[in-house]
Amino acid sequence: MRRQCSEEWPSWRLFAGAAIAWSLLGGFASGALLFAARWIGRGELGTPALAVVHGRVQVFGFVLLMTIGVLYWFLPRLWGVPAAPGTHPGAALGLFTSGAILAVVGHLAEAGPVVTVAAALETGGAVVVMRDILGLLRRRAEPGKGDDPALLAALGSAALALPSAFVVQGLAPTGLLPIGLALSFSLAFHGVLVPIALAMSARLFPLYFRTRLPVRRVLAAALAVNAAGLAIRTWGLARDWAVGVRFGSVLEGAAILAAIGALQLLAPRQRRPAAARVLWRDPTTYLVHAAYCCLGCDAVLLMWAGVVGATVAGTLEWHLVGVGYLTGLILGVGTHLLPGFARRRQCSERAAWGIFVGYLAMTALRLVAAVVAGTRAAPAGTAAGIVGLVTLTVFAWNSRILDAANREHRREPTC
Repeated sequence: MRRQCSEEWPSWRLFAGAAIAWSLLGGFASGALLFAARWIGRGELGTPALAVVHGRVQVFGFVLLMTIGVLYWFLPRLWGVPAAPGTHPGAALGLFTSGAILAVVGHLAEAGPVVTVAAALETGGAVVVMRDILGLLRRRAEPGKGDDPALLAALGSAALALPSAFVVQGLAPTGLLPIGLALSFSLAFHGVLVPIALAMSARLFPLYFRTRLPVRRVLAAALAVNAAGLAIRTWGLARDWAVGVRFGSVLEGAAILAAIGALQLLAPRQRRPAAARVLWRDPTTYLVHAAYCCLGCDAVLLMWAGVVGATVAGTLEWHLVGVGYLTGLILGVGTHLLPGFARRRQCSERAAWGIFVGYLAMTALRLVAAVVAGTRAAPAGTAAGIVGLVTLTVFAWNSRILDAANREHRREPTC
């Protein structure tokens, strides 16, 4: 996987292709198998280890790799600097991939040392990525070019949370931190993926969905509060400090709601006479708003749990954020963004409606499976995995992620 980026296979395409492969082969497929085994009475197939593999692949194999790929394309253009050397993204992807493969083997075989080694490899990948991003920031052609307090706050949070997520994951099998796996998901979601998604939404939504410019300083402040809340909540979970968990949850929920408000998603759209797309006829418009509804629900859930002292089921929170919000943003924004990276258009506008319907179905089914107890969740969970497989396949085709660049598009190297 240490393939150097080229004109035909730039960094973003390598990461996006790997993300799609992981999600199709290991994410949605393992999730469908997990519930199908319970449905047909073969519970020995739906082991807890398979559930761990499913979640780990979707978070660290699908969403994380897709996010890193977008950053490798976006940040050099924002800051006006050459892209990172081609060997760096290839090395990072190689470390992430080898670590993920070892982690899958380690969890299925219940081999703790293998999981620890896997986490060490992925920590190395995280360090390479964050070093590349810091290098891009330092090499800006003009001081202050592309300054965005919200994006800088999100990247600062990610620089701390991403390596930490792998470190605590590696500590889980050793017994030093038994809840390390759950903490790693929390750090990845609320320390890396959600902050970057919010900051990228602030940059891209005015372009693709004609929203008003966000209140960037409010968004940056909200991301800083979210990071503080995550730190308190993480410390509370690690030390079994209930007050810290509750207070951190309230801070996180309030910060997320403030960040959503700063994006001005409900404000009247900007009028652009030259705009070709009619937003109310564009399914991706509805898709990204549905994604933010899921994130808002998660924020309210966190605040409610913090106030009343309730415990939020991890599977419900993770799927609200992972499937409802992050996957929704990838499907919605990615339909416009990823083909644009290769100077192309999506294959079919009608396919975007199918992606939207598939997203609604898999999100609803998976949330039902998260709140319904026992074997009654099996049909919904199985259907969610199958619909997810179909939806992501259509998305990969429609956004041309796996297409090699045509000859007429090879004139401008991307790295």
